[in-house]
Amino acid sequence: MTRIGKTVTYDGQDLPEWVIVRNTPLQLGAPIEWSLSDIPGRPGAIPVRRKTGVRRIPIDITIDAKDHIELKQRAEILAGMLVRDKEKPLQISDEPDRTYYALFDELVDFSKSGNLGEGQLIFKAARQPYKEGPGQVVEFNDTVTFPYLGTAESWPIIMVNFSATTTDYEIENQEGKKLTVLFEFSSGDELVINTKNGKVLINGEENKQALHLSSRWFPLEPGENILTVNTDTAAQTTTVGYNEMYL
Repeated sequence: MTRIGKTVTYDGQDLPEWVIVRNTPLQLGAPIEWSLSDIPGRPGAIPVRRKTGVRRIPIDITIDAKDHIELKQRAEILAGMLVRDKEKPLQISDEPDRTYYALFDELVDFSKSGNLGEGQLIFKAARQPYKEGPGQVVEFNDTVTFPYLGTAESWPIIMVNFSATTTDYEIENQEGKKLTVLFEFSSGDELVINTKNGKVLINGEENKQALHLSSRWFPLEPGENILTVNTDTAAQTTTVGYNEMYL
C-alpha cells in the first residue's frame, strides 16, 4: 500500500500506511497563560506572571480498512502503538527538524463511513511544551559570543575538560548570572553542568556540594548570547551543547 498524506512518527515508529494523516492544524506556539491582578476601582487588570501551558497537538487521520471488522482491529493496533506511560518523541513530516515530546491523550470526533474511520488524534506535550530543533555545540576557552536561533529558551549542558590543575570553575552569561564549581581539578578531569536537570557531575559522579550556593542557573535566550569563563582559561576547554527550542 502506498502511503497517502503526511508521515507521523511516534516513539520511533511511523504510523501504519493504513493511517492517512489528512491534516495537522497550524499552531502559533505553545499556549500562554497569564496571571492577572484586578485593580480596585479601575477597569482592566495588571499582568502579573506569564506561564507556558500544556501544548495540545491535534492530528486529523483516516483509518483505511476492507470492512468494519478490520477497522476495529486496526484501531486496536493503533492504540497499542500510541499509548505510553511517559512522553515520547513525536515528529511530523511537514515540520522537518522539529520534535515534540508528548503523550497520546485520546481519539476524538471519531466517525465511520463505510470501511473508513475518521477522527482526530490528540497528543499533549506537558513537561516540555516547546518544539525541539537541531542540536548545536559551541567550544571556547575564555569568552564566546554566538547567536541562538531558537524562539524559546534552551537549557544547555556545559562540559569542561581540564588540562591543568585548578581549584575552581566559573561561567557567566550576559546577564551576570554565574555558575561556580569549587573542586580540586587535575589534568584529565571532566566537569559536566547539566542545566536541564540541575546536576553537576565530576568524572561521571554527581557532586552537588561542589556547586557554590551563590550560583544561578541560566538558559540560553533567543538572540545574542555571551558566555565568559572567569577562572583559569588556560586550564580548561568548555563545550556548550544545546538544542534550539521553538515556541
